[in-house]
Amino acid sequence: MKPRLRSCCAVLFALGLAAAPPQQKRDLPIPHLEKRGSATQLIVDGRPMLLLAGELGNNTSSSLEYMQPIWPRLRKMNLNTVLAPVAWDWIEPEENKFDFRVVDGLIQEARRNNLRLVFLWFGAWKDSISCYAPVWLKKDQARFPRVPDKSGKSTEVLSVLDDATLNADTRAYRALLRHLREVDGQTHTVIMMQVLNEVGFLGDSRERSRGPIRRSREPSRKN
Repeated sequence: MKPRLRSCCAVLFALGLAAAPPQQKRDLPIPHLEKRGSATQLIVDGRPMLLLAGELGNNTSSSLEYMQPIWPRLRKMNLNTVLAPVAWDWIEPEENKFDFRVVDGLIQEARRNNLRLVFLWFGAWKDSISCYAPVWLKKDQARFPRVPDKSGKSTEVLSVLDDATLNADTRAYRALLRHLREVDGQTHTVIMMQVLNEVGFLGDSRERSRGPIRRSREPSRKN
């Protein structure tokens, strides 16, 4: 499907002055929500920020080349923030081998165009199916089982009852956050993460797997 650009107004998270343009800043806390009087505000680089945002189509940000003519259009719309999807399949093309070139390119172009980013994480589920999970994972249905339909036929929805899927998704998301801390920990171009955990069963009413498949979890990590 050809990528499309969808512009929209973001939820107004805070009241007050817009945050300063992205630039190198030291010893400033990461963007966070803070209670100030009767309002809960989004604080970016120590100041309240009002998001004037446009959202990209689901696949638009997957191609840095396709995005090139879009960045000027976003800037001309007088936005200060762009909501951009980042899919699991784009950053882990092979198991345990991560590729953050798309992420890094989006951050660089956002900085060049004086914009902030909110990344939308498309992990194991999106729009009730598992279309953004990596190919290597979807091929291995023995390790990562699918939800069967009423007739028992496998669907494109990963089972929500399986620990292996949970562990793999968690590992990828942690890797993304660690990378953002390394490349954007001081600049704060990325000001929010939104996890799209849109679990559902199109055409059916419930999960019809036989039951929880519990495997040993990965050791907990503090980072």
